[in-house]
Amino acid sequence: MGMCKSSLKGYMNLESLPELQPLRISKSSFPSQLQELYLEGYMNLESLPELPSTLTRLEVKDCISLQIISDLSHLEWLKELLLIGCKSLVRLPDLSNFKKLRKFWINNCEKLEEIPGLEGTNSLEELKVKGCHKITKLSDLSTLKKLRSVDINCENLEEIHCIERTESLEELSIDDCPKLTELHMSNLKRLRSLYIINCVNVVKIHGFEGAESLEEFTARGCYKLTESQRKIYGQVRTYLLLSILINFSHLL
Repeated sequence: MGMCKSSLKGYMNLESLPELQPLRISKSSFPSQLQELYLEGYMNLESLPELPSTLTRLEVKDCISLQIISDLSHLEWLKELLLIGCKSLVRLPDLSNFKKLRKFWINNCEKLEEIPGLEGTNSLEELKVKGCHKITKLSDLSTLKKLRSVDINCENLEEIHCIERTESLEELSIDDCPKLTELHMSNLKRLRSLYIINCVNVVKIHGFEGAESLEEFTARGCYKLTESQRKIYGQVRTYLLLSILINFSHLL
């Protein structure tokens, strides 16, 4: 059973009709000028059907049998792609084909190991990667000149490649990444907020002084961030941060 919702046709909630078989979806199921599509809870869906080329927003949620999202390069108008709770998903299309993509969220896709073509999404403004336990590194983000917000929570992530050269970045949140050992910030001159939560093995924050626009900084549960503590306090006074929350209660 599942739910299909679009901006043109409302939605169908098949969970309220338990006697029905799961809906079979295909390109013919969708209006030809469809712009937004929301698919939720299609338990037997293993791959996406061909989708209308007019889509600007696609959200796929809790389709637990979905394994592969193949070529979507015909979606040349796609601006938002959200993949949530697709626990069997192992392969994504090359994201560099999405020239207009502004928002990309991928949450709780536990078997996914990589995000191909992320470095080529030149219009991307918002990136969220959470609960993807097999991802160990992210592609070079320095090529993304419009990227403003990054939110990451991946327990096996070891490296965020070239994050310090993503000069457009304004918000950075890193949560529960225990294999991450250091963070580079030297050229993040537009960064306004930084959250580092439960990254228990982070030892150093390099180039903290480069974040000259920083207004809010939170570090909590980062128990090895001892050497940086004195530097952070000094830089806080220098750059007059407006809101600071640093939790080093284990040192008190």
